[in-house]
Amino acid sequence: MPVEAQPGDIVQVLHQYDLEGQKCENVWYFRAQALDPDILANLLAAIATCLIPILVPKLSTSYTFERLRAKVVSPAVGPEVDYYAGVGVATAGVAAGDGLPSHDSAIVSLYTERGGRSGRGRIYIGGVPEGDTIKSYINTEAPLWGAILAFLVCMLATFKPHDVPAAGDYDWGVMSRKLGGLKPPFLPAGYAMITRAEPRRELATTRSRKIGHGR
Repeated sequence: MPVEAQPGDIVQVLHQYDLEGQKCENVWYFRAQALDPDILANLLAAIATCLIPILVPKLSTSYTFERLRAKVVSPAVGPEVDYYAGVGVATAGVAAGDGLPSHDSAIVSLYTERGGRSGRGRIYIGGVPEGDTIKSYINTEAPLWGAILAFLVCMLATFKPHDVPAAGDYDWGVMSRKLGGLKPPFLPAGYAMITRAEPRRELATTRSRKIGHGR
């Protein structure tokens, strides 16, 4: 049975992937602008369109996409639904050469309509190819940099405000635990829509992704 989202519902999406045999994830938030009768067919499929063909191929061979998992987390908690890539769809990175260690990530800074620290977020992207870096920086001439930019352009173009929202329309945002609460169900006040996303050249360290340390 399809899982739906009502207008104003906030949906948490986990981008789950394997990195050197370790389970990792990114946590993203979206707000339904109209009734979505099928989160899997609309929201998750749209995210996958930006993620799998655009970003994944430029990651190292240590990265493998596993699934997108979603559930409504505000104003109440709903059932989970999973998206898996279709048969024959490539889900592993194919960048030539070695990848950086699992704890090294590309980083994207997210800015919202709300000022201050509670209005900002980050995405840590694992599976950085060593050949796409120069010392502690991503080479802006390398394929990964262009793929990150294209991924962000796709996400911002797909998940934005609509004057007349249609079924399945969402905007993309950040959830502040300070304003929304520490765990679901979150208060709607914790959500702020993303207005700008900027990749950073400098590499970041994600200690929780170090081999043997979990996510």
